Amino acid sequence: MNERAGRMPRREGSTVTPLRLFGIAVILVVATVAWFVLAGATTYRTDTADTTGYDKVGSLWGEPQTQFAPTFRTGKKELDIASSDIAADFTLDQRKKGLLWYSTYAVDFRAT
Repeated sequence: MNERAGRMPRREGSTVTPLRLFGIAVILVVATVAWFVLAGATTYRTDTADTTGYDKVGSLWGEPQTQFAPTFRTGKKELDIASSDIAADFTLDQRKKGLLWYSTYAVDFRAT
């Protein structure tokens, strides 16, 4: 530090010129465009993997299932259910296929 002037000595070539500012702006624009291209490629791959991966997950670990409430009939008359004793234990089992995670469940169902 320059004791007499009270400031740092000036280095040669350290001035900010319009050409340097333009170079910094070009680098910033190129980096921004590159990040957008990367984001677009990742989004496309994820969407493509989701449509093909859903079928593969279904073939490996089973298709989605729907459980409807039971109904009872005598002839054409539908009977109401007086009571039921039902227990279901769901365990989340996430599976990774490619870039995506799929939620699969193990279900222990008991009813009397």
